[in-house]
Amino acid sequence: MNQTVSPDRLLESETLLIVFMAIIFSIALSVAYSFEVLSLGGIIAIVILFPLLWVSFLKAETLLLIFIGAYFGFSYFTNDLIIAGILQGIFLAFIGSILFIKRTVSGKNLEFKTPLNKILFLWLIVVFLSFCYGVYRENQTIYIFADLYKFVAGILAFWLTVAIIREKKQISFFIWGLLILFAILGIVDIVLFFSRVQAYNLLEFRVREASQDTSIFGVMFATPLILKERKISTKLFLYSLVTIYFLSFLLAFFRTGYIALSLGLISIVFFYSHKSKSKFLTLLKTFFFMLILIVFFASATIFLEKNYNVNLFGATVARFGTILGYKEVGGIKERFSEMESIAFRVLAKRPILGNGLGAEYYALSMSTGALVKKSAVTSAHWGMKHYVHNNIFEIFLRTGLLGGFVFLTLLFRYCRNLLQFYLKTEGTFSQRVLLGIIGVLVSSLILSINNPLLLSPFIGMCAALTYSIAKIEDLTQKRVFYGH
Repeated sequence: MNQTVSPDRLLESETLLIVFMAIIFSIALSVAYSFEVLSLGGIIAIVILFPLLWVSFLKAETLLLIFIGAYFGFSYFTNDLIIAGILQGIFLAFIGSILFIKRTVSGKNLEFKTPLNKILFLWLIVVFLSFCYGVYRENQTIYIFADLYKFVAGILAFWLTVAIIREKKQISFFIWGLLILFAILGIVDIVLFFSRVQAYNLLEFRVREASQDTSIFGVMFATPLILKERKISTKLFLYSLVTIYFLSFLLAFFRTGYIALSLGLISIVFFYSHKSKSKFLTLLKTFFFMLILIVFFASATIFLEKNYNVNLFGATVARFGTILGYKEVGGIKERFSEMESIAFRVLAKRPILGNGLGAEYYALSMSTGALVKKSAVTSAHWGMKHYVHNNIFEIFLRTGLLGGFVFLTLLFRYCRNLLQFYLKTEGTFSQRVLLGIIGVLVSSLILSINNPLLLSPFIGMCAALTYSIAKIEDLTQKRVFYGH
């Protein structure tokens, strides 16, 4: 009797092979950097540019992973958001062109149909009007085009992902690829931090601002897999990834991330328990998972203080305590000054389109120095600035009440669809992915207080993945896909 290999087993073997190769690859790069065989630039070049030499042989979803790596990894090279945005825009255009050429040659059509398309087109119209208004107001040209990329990149990434992800095996490949990619970035962050850390100057030795984002998102996607996974080997591997994410997160010393990580995990546990048959087992799994994180944090604190004279717990508490500090650097005073200025100096005068793309506004700016012991060196002044910490208020500043209303409508529609899709799925890998996306979305809403994550290509890809899953799982037959 002929025996056939199960597609799931075949996919599992392929995934484990990719995971094993990625582990060897990341370890080799870490060792090469530790012994100064490769510079940081050499490592990034290998991770990002080397696969492009074989781009015609790559899977389409691999191109998405390369772009995500470039998006979160550009801060290794520069902290200039404008330069990073230009490079990311070129990279996104390159990947889109490659996909279009490959699809054209193969004779396949690109499909972009989703329930959000009408709202997305409306959002693009608002962005175009704000672009024209920014030009009319003679805002700085470089700011105008930087904002234009920021406001449309997420949409382009959304449609690109919808066109690519069409099968279950692509979802599995993409998610495991994300987990490996975030782990590689975390390993590089950890190695770089310890290569130059000094106990009296911790804050300046953070490697990459996006390290908290990739670490948190890695935890969000890995946690549902851990809760549902039964194979011990796979579960141990996932725990090892979470260990890397968590250590990278701790060494970033970002304050908002603690709240985002906590609420993201709470949302995952809540929705997981909602569909779980055994509430007690869910609580037991959650307790065990949190216990592991606490033990790891305590162990890391003892190890760092003993071997590097680094008080991780003290630095973390001091950094976290400045969230509510009125006079401390980066405290709530600066955020409130920005929101107050946008509300009363911009929207009160120009409510429809705000100040347009590229707009600057008058608010408090604070320059952050090194975290010395338990305090930070700070200088503050009032003046014109372009950057806005709060993502929602940035949208109001540059697109006015009109853009704010359209974007919030878009966000509400997507959130509703995401929860509907999750509640309709039953015990599949896709269900765990959707649960991870819920955690990513919740944490992103918190993180958007300090950076423009809601407009980022990564969130656009996660949203697209949601609708790809809905179509693959045939949720359209349950009158959910179009929001009925």
